Amino acid sequence: FVLAFRRPHERAAQIMALFLAAFGTAPLFPGTEMTAVWRNLPAPFGATLWIPQISHLVLLPLFFTMLALFPRQLFRGFWPWMLIWSPAVVVAAWWFPRVYEHVYHPPVVAELPAWLRFFVGMLVLVYGGGGLAALVLNYCRLPEPRDRRRLRVLVAGTLIGWLPGLLFLAAIF
Repeated sequence: FVLAFRRPHERAAQIMALFLAAFGTAPLFPGTEMTAVWRNLPAPFGATLWIPQISHLVLLPLFFTMLALFPRQLFRGFWPWMLIWSPAVVVAAWWFPRVYEHVYHPPVVAELPAWLRFFVGMLVLVYGGGGLAALVLNYCRLPEPRDRRRLRVLVAGTLIGWLPGLLFLAAIF
Protein backbone atom coordinates (compact mmCIF):
# COMPACT_ATOMS: atom_id res chain seq x y z
CA PHE A 1 0.00 0.00 0.00
CA VAL A 2 2.86 2.36 0.77
CA LEU A 3 4.37 1.86 -2.70
CA ALA A 4 1.04 2.17 -4.49
CA PHE A 5 -0.29 5.22 -2.66
CA ARG A 6 2.90 7.18 -1.96
CA ARG A 7 3.78 7.21 -5.66
CA PRO A 8 0.48 6.87 -7.53
CA HIS A 9 1.86 8.23 -10.82
CA GLU A 10 4.98 6.07 -10.99
CA ARG A 11 4.43 2.95 -13.05
CA ALA A 12 7.41 1.16 -11.48
CA ALA A 13 5.96 1.66 -7.98
CA GLN A 14 2.54 0.40 -9.08
CA ILE A 15 4.02 -2.71 -10.71
CA MET A 16 6.21 -3.28 -7.65
CA ALA A 17 3.17 -3.03 -5.36
CA LEU A 18 1.18 -5.44 -7.54
CA PHE A 19 4.10 -7.89 -7.65
CA LEU A 20 4.57 -7.83 -3.88
CA ALA A 21 0.82 -8.22 -3.29
CA ALA A 22 0.54 -11.14 -5.72
CA PHE A 23 3.70 -12.78 -4.40
CA GLY A 24 2.58 -12.54 -0.81
CA THR A 25 -1.10 -13.38 -1.04
CA ALA A 26 -1.90 -16.09 -3.55
CA PRO A 27 -0.49 -19.58 -3.91
CA LEU A 28 -0.43 -21.14 -7.39
CA PHE A 29 -2.77 -23.85 -6.12
CA PRO A 30 -4.64 -22.86 -2.95
CA GLY A 31 -4.70 -25.50 -0.21
CA THR A 32 -7.72 -27.65 0.50
CA GLU A 33 -8.70 -25.62 3.55
CA MET A 34 -8.53 -22.38 1.59
CA THR A 35 -10.56 -23.74 -1.32
CA ALA A 36 -13.20 -25.12 1.05
CA VAL A 37 -13.69 -21.66 2.56
CA TRP A 38 -13.47 -20.00 -0.87
CA ARG A 39 -16.24 -22.23 -2.33
CA ASN A 40 -18.61 -21.34 0.50
CA LEU A 41 -18.15 -17.58 0.39
CA PRO A 42 -20.86 -15.38 -1.13
CA ALA A 43 -20.13 -14.76 -4.82
CA PRO A 44 -18.88 -11.13 -4.50
CA PHE A 45 -16.37 -12.09 -1.80
CA GLY A 46 -15.24 -15.17 -3.71
CA ALA A 47 -14.79 -13.05 -6.82
CA THR A 48 -12.41 -10.69 -5.00
CA LEU A 49 -10.13 -13.63 -4.22
CA TRP A 50 -9.58 -14.09 -7.95
CA ILE A 51 -7.75 -10.74 -8.20
CA PRO A 52 -4.60 -11.92 -6.39
CA GLN A 53 -4.97 -15.40 -7.87
CA ILE A 54 -4.96 -14.10 -11.45
CA SER A 55 -2.11 -11.74 -10.58
CA HIS A 56 -0.18 -14.76 -9.33
CA LEU A 57 -0.62 -16.40 -12.74
CA VAL A 58 1.43 -13.56 -14.27
CA LEU A 59 3.92 -13.29 -11.41
CA LEU A 60 7.00 -13.95 -13.57
CA PRO A 61 6.35 -11.20 -16.13
CA LEU A 62 5.42 -8.86 -13.27
CA PHE A 63 8.84 -9.59 -11.75
CA PHE A 64 10.57 -8.91 -15.07
CA THR A 65 8.52 -5.75 -15.70
CA MET A 66 9.21 -4.43 -12.20
CA LEU A 67 12.97 -4.77 -12.69
CA ALA A 68 12.87 -3.49 -16.28
CA LEU A 69 11.12 -0.29 -15.11
CA PHE A 70 13.31 0.41 -12.09
CA PRO A 71 15.20 2.74 -11.73
CA ARG A 72 14.68 3.77 -15.38
CA GLN A 73 12.50 2.26 -18.05
CA LEU A 74 14.52 -0.22 -20.12
CA PHE A 75 12.18 -0.36 -23.14
CA ARG A 76 10.43 2.64 -24.66
CA GLY A 77 8.20 1.12 -27.34
CA PHE A 78 5.06 -0.96 -27.19
CA TRP A 79 6.38 -3.99 -29.09
CA PRO A 80 9.02 -5.17 -26.60
CA TRP A 81 6.34 -5.25 -23.89
CA MET A 82 4.00 -7.09 -26.24
CA LEU A 83 6.68 -9.73 -26.85
CA ILE A 84 7.43 -10.03 -23.14
CA TRP A 85 3.82 -10.35 -21.99
CA SER A 86 2.33 -12.45 -24.82
CA PRO A 87 3.61 -15.88 -23.68
CA ALA A 88 2.59 -15.19 -20.09
CA VAL A 89 -0.92 -14.09 -21.03
CA VAL A 90 -1.39 -17.19 -23.21
CA VAL A 91 -0.16 -19.50 -20.42
CA ALA A 92 -2.30 -17.69 -17.82
CA ALA A 93 -5.39 -17.97 -20.04
CA TRP A 94 -4.68 -21.66 -20.51
CA TRP A 95 -3.95 -22.22 -16.81
CA PHE A 96 -6.87 -20.24 -15.35
CA PRO A 97 -9.54 -22.93 -16.00
CA ARG A 98 -7.38 -25.46 -14.17
CA VAL A 99 -7.09 -23.22 -11.12
CA TYR A 100 -10.84 -22.59 -11.28
CA GLU A 101 -11.45 -26.35 -11.32
CA HIS A 102 -9.01 -26.74 -8.43
CA VAL A 103 -10.97 -24.23 -6.35
CA TYR A 104 -14.54 -25.28 -7.20
CA HIS A 105 -14.08 -28.97 -8.14
CA PRO A 106 -10.85 -30.14 -6.45
CA PRO A 107 -10.64 -33.77 -7.63
CA VAL A 108 -10.65 -32.75 -11.32
CA VAL A 109 -7.11 -31.33 -11.31
CA ALA A 110 -4.40 -33.93 -11.91
CA GLU A 111 -0.61 -33.77 -11.70
CA LEU A 112 1.13 -31.47 -14.16
CA PRO A 113 2.40 -33.16 -17.33
CA ALA A 114 6.19 -33.34 -17.68
CA TRP A 115 6.29 -31.03 -20.71
CA LEU A 116 4.38 -28.36 -18.77
CA ARG A 117 6.72 -28.61 -15.78
CA PHE A 118 9.67 -28.16 -18.15
CA PHE A 119 7.95 -25.17 -19.81
CA VAL A 120 7.23 -23.51 -16.45
CA GLY A 121 10.86 -24.09 -15.42
CA MET A 122 12.00 -22.40 -18.62
CA LEU A 123 9.64 -19.48 -17.95
CA VAL A 124 11.10 -19.13 -14.45
CA LEU A 125 14.59 -18.92 -15.92
CA VAL A 126 13.64 -16.62 -18.81
CA TYR A 127 11.49 -14.14 -16.88
CA GLY A 128 13.39 -14.34 -13.60
CA GLY A 129 16.84 -14.28 -15.18
CA GLY A 130 15.68 -11.61 -17.63
CA GLY A 131 14.38 -9.50 -14.75
CA LEU A 132 17.69 -9.74 -12.92
CA ALA A 133 19.55 -8.93 -16.14
CA ALA A 134 17.26 -5.92 -16.70
CA LEU A 135 18.01 -4.67 -13.18
CA VAL A 136 21.77 -5.00 -13.71
CA LEU A 137 21.51 -3.32 -17.13
CA ASN A 138 19.48 -0.45 -15.68
CA TYR A 139 22.04 -0.11 -12.89
CA CYS A 140 24.95 0.00 -15.37
CA ARG A 141 23.18 2.62 -17.51
CA LEU A 142 22.76 5.09 -14.63
CA PRO A 143 24.80 8.18 -15.49
CA GLU A 144 25.10 9.59 -11.96
CA PRO A 145 27.64 7.95 -9.61
CA ARG A 146 25.45 9.01 -6.68
CA ASP A 147 22.48 7.06 -8.08
CA ARG A 148 24.69 4.04 -8.67
CA ARG A 149 25.92 4.11 -5.08
CA ARG A 150 22.33 4.24 -3.82
CA LEU A 151 21.24 1.26 -5.90
CA ARG A 152 24.35 -0.89 -5.43
CA VAL A 153 23.01 -2.49 -2.24
CA LEU A 154 19.59 -3.10 -3.82
CA VAL A 155 21.13 -4.70 -6.91
CA ALA A 156 23.50 -6.88 -4.87
CA GLY A 157 20.75 -7.92 -2.45
CA THR A 158 18.34 -8.69 -5.27
CA LEU A 159 20.90 -10.86 -7.06
CA ILE A 160 21.93 -12.66 -3.86
CA GLY A 161 18.33 -13.21 -2.80
CA TRP A 162 16.68 -14.14 -6.09
CA LEU A 163 19.31 -15.95 -8.16
CA PRO A 164 19.46 -19.10 -5.97
CA GLY A 165 15.67 -19.10 -5.64
CA LEU A 166 15.15 -18.89 -9.39
CA LEU A 167 17.59 -21.73 -9.99
CA PHE A 168 15.85 -23.79 -7.31
CA LEU A 169 12.39 -23.15 -8.81
CA ALA A 170 13.63 -23.98 -12.29
CA ALA A 171 15.09 -27.25 -10.95
CA ILE A 172 11.81 -28.16 -9.23
CA PHE A 173 9.84 -27.72 -12.44
